[in-house]
Amino acid sequence: MADNVNIGKFEEIVLLLACETTTDDNGEKVETYHPVKRTLAHVEPATSESDASNNIYSGHSINVTLYRVPGMDTRWRIVWKEKEYNIKTIDPIERISPIRRIYAEEVMR
Repeated sequence: MADNVNIGKFEEIVLLLACETTTDDNGEKVETYHPVKRTLAHVEPATSESDASNNIYSGHSINVTLYRVPGMDTRWRIVWKEKEYNIKTIDPIERISPIRRIYAEEVMR
């Protein structure tokens, strides 16, 4: 059964960053992120099952619903409200739907 998605709720602007992996002079892998697309999305805080049972929100993860962006994978990041989030999962809401549901966790620095 598909989730009901109202594109009228796509009110937040998120920036999608793609990861590029290069090698430095010492042979170490270096990941750099560059902007790919600024898009409208529906963003809501995500709670884990344990957080939900305690009725708290940790504030470090989000669920994002947006239109599919070609090439997007779990190496990409999302910037929302000046915070970066690592994409952990990307799921279509239906098998052939252009809309994706993303779970992302904040990058801790």
